[in-house]
Amino acid sequence: MIGIDNLSLKVPGKILFEHFYADIQRGERIGIFGPNGAGKSTFLKALLGLVQPHQGQVKIDKKTIAYLPQEMDTLPVDYSVSGFLKSTVRGARWGLPNLTSVRQEIETALHQVDALHLQDHLLKNLSGGERKRVMLAAVLMESPAILLLDEPLANLDPHYQTELLSLIDQLQQRLKLTILMTAHDFNPLLPFLDRVMFIGKERAVLDAPEKVINTETLSRLYQTALEVIEFKGRKWVLSGNSEIFLKSEHCHGGACVSV
Repeated sequence: MIGIDNLSLKVPGKILFEHFYADIQRGERIGIFGPNGAGKSTFLKALLGLVQPHQGQVKIDKKTIAYLPQEMDTLPVDYSVSGFLKSTVRGARWGLPNLTSVRQEIETALHQVDALHLQDHLLKNLSGGERKRVMLAAVLMESPAILLLDEPLANLDPHYQTELLSLIDQLQQRLKLTILMTAHDFNPLLPFLDRVMFIGKERAVLDAPEKVINTETLSRLYQTALEVIEFKGRKWVLSGNSEIFLKSEHCHGGACVSV
């Protein structure tokens, strides 16, 4: 589904990673991790063709991709859910829409994400988790084969994180989607993933979770002494006496929250 050949990504004044090779197969579920600013979102944008590689190339059919951004500040919050979904269809297709057909598509998409009961609600009255479901419905209406999710669990309580992950798992299995998602905390995602990509210190690695989230690999990747410990079924990355990666300041639009 995705071929990555000798990929190097840079942003002004900074190398994110260099010489990255990967082949991602149909139906795989990939988690992308690393500290804030490591390049997780930039990597997704490179897959979309929105960021040009410094070196190398990505081989992928862009028509098969749907992208769910983390930030939803630009949503037309005074729209109803069905009105918003109708506007996304009209903006993506030629000619005048068949209103009956569009209504059926909207209802089908909302049913897929267990949000049909929200179709007449205003976006501004929805919770964060409900908005994520509506955005998932919007991208599913494009019938993607590849789904890119940029921190879908951000700012959600653990209960809603579990609900959303369960929904994504069901969609992936039913629709045979290839899914790549970024996150800061790998603990909720590890049972869901086939492979893990970790970005840091100008390097990137992609492998089975147990081969990446371990003391040796992360210490080599970061060129510093790190320790991965397991406690009550969760893994934690430590540097000296300090927990890292799982508690960092995550900033968007000038606002920072601890994640």
